[in-house]
Amino acid sequence: MYQHNISIFIITYNEEKDIEQCLNSVTWSNDIVILDSFSTDKTLSIAGQFNNTQIFQKKFDDYASQRNHGLENINFKNPWVLILDADERCSYNLQLELLSKKFQNPNDNIVYKLRRKTFFMNKWVRHNSMYNVWIDRLVRPEKVSFYGEIHEKLQYEGKSSQLLNDIDHYPFSKGLEHWISRRNRFSTLCAEYEINDGYKINFKNFYSKDPVKFRKFLNSIYRKLPFRWGIFFMYNFFIKLCFLDGFKGMRYVLLETYYEFLIVSKIYYKRVK
Repeated sequence: MYQHNISIFIITYNEEKDIEQCLNSVTWSNDIVILDSFSTDKTLSIAGQFNNTQIFQKKFDDYASQRNHGLENINFKNPWVLILDADERCSYNLQLELLSKKFQNPNDNIVYKLRRKTFFMNKWVRHNSMYNVWIDRLVRPEKVSFYGEIHEKLQYEGKSSQLLNDIDHYPFSKGLEHWISRRNRFSTLCAEYEINDGYKINFKNFYSKDPVKFRKFLNSIYRKLPFRWGIFFMYNFFIKLCFLDGFKGMRYVLLETYYEFLIVSKIYYKRVK
């Protein structure tokens, strides 16, 4: 049974290790769209084997502009678009929710938020602050746009709601070395962004009833703290109880702590050298 109300949008570059499983999780959609950045591996040949798949290509500039190009220029068959990364899977429970829910009235909600289950060494690591993050992924493409060169965010005017089920996320699917290399690159971009005062504090968000805006306020404060990597670890250990996920959960939090430490170290290095 196809879902004729929701299209799928995936941006790719050399995703041969992930793209097949990602696409297998969304074969229920009658419109799967891939915007590729001229992959040099088997990504496109694998994707071409799936039915109802449109493939486009565009040179990669940054994540926000890539996603915006797709949302603005691609003719999706359906009014709603589910945005996925190649290392993500639409979980079975999310599939059932999407197939059963009616997404028809554009004047009601224009965005649906959901959370991601991160898997590390084949285990869902649940007890950490990353799982609490709600991300905008089911959208009306004509009513939204992305901004920000790193950790891009969605901007829109209208109502949003939350889905009950999650996306499955496999950030280590290409190996630990790939994850570390990617985090090293992202930490440089984050350090430069913070040095240029990218996280300005907006005190109005402190009084906002919108949990996303309030979280944005807390994040802007957190980004100003020089020892935030230590705070990050203690919060995940003592508050989120990451040890409940065993050694795998602890290792995952330590890796994310290392990422925070890299950002702070690169900011310090750039300012004092």
